[in-house]
Amino acid sequence: MNPSPSLRPATRKIILWLSSGFVLLMLAAFVWIYHFDPFPDPGWNDQVTYLFFLLGAVTAAVSGTLLTLQFEKGEPPRRVWLMFTLGWWAWALGELTDIVYEFFYPQGYPEFTLIDAFWVLGYLFFGLSLYYQFRLIYRRGKKSSPLFNFLVVAAILLITAGLTQLAIWQGLGEPWSWLGVYLAVFYPVCDLIQGIAALWLSLLFRGGRWGRPWWALICFAVADGIATWFWIGGGADLPALTKNLIYLFGDTVYLGGYFLAALAFLSNYLVYKLPLKTESLNAP
Repeated sequence: MNPSPSLRPATRKIILWLSSGFVLLMLAAFVWIYHFDPFPDPGWNDQVTYLFFLLGAVTAAVSGTLLTLQFEKGEPPRRVWLMFTLGWWAWALGELTDIVYEFFYPQGYPEFTLIDAFWVLGYLFFGLSLYYQFRLIYRRGKKSSPLFNFLVVAAILLITAGLTQLAIWQGLGEPWSWLGVYLAVFYPVCDLIQGIAALWLSLLFRGGRWGRPWWALICFAVADGIATWFWIGGGADLPALTKNLIYLFGDTVYLGGYFLAALAFLSNYLVYKLPLKTESLNAP
């Protein structure tokens, strides 16, 4: 039974406050374990932090699923949120596979793994969700041009190839094959492009509730930007403590991206489950 309209604002606030408190608690626990290594076995500290990433990814995926199910088949927004949610499920599988690989390959992963497959699949779904969202905003009711779509994808792949060659000339990724370096470059390229697109959507929605789920992609762009900066040799002269704090910041932003997506999905889901008379349920 749904609460009466007079109780709905309070119910929604309680759920969101409790959820936000849980997220803050998880982030605080993550920072404590990451920085202080409380377990005697260093491997346990790493495994526990990986479990935090898995928890964040699953939380985002489950929350996204709940929101997606609020739309009927054939409703244009359903396709946007379905693709976005599938991206989180792909990354959740990537986080789970990462834990499995860490157990079986403690000395280092193979050059290509199932983890990469799930990451790439996630980027594909995120890209499709952004594409469908921009179509709803700018080209509602119009057919898309296959040639334009092909050119956009080709441009991304060519830019990645050029940056890959530049990275190899700089001596980066020496133990890897060309394709291995290409894949390592592909991730931050996708993060940058999708982060910019997410920021654009946030501005279009003026920070409203339908723009907030995309903020998570901005978090991942920042986190991967930090990792890429270290990879290309940035911070080589920094003290060890400073490096560790920067790594901690980047990984906390990474985990926060998952939880931010989950909270944004949950907030929109509650609008459908506990609507107010003054709210519009039409998603853009």
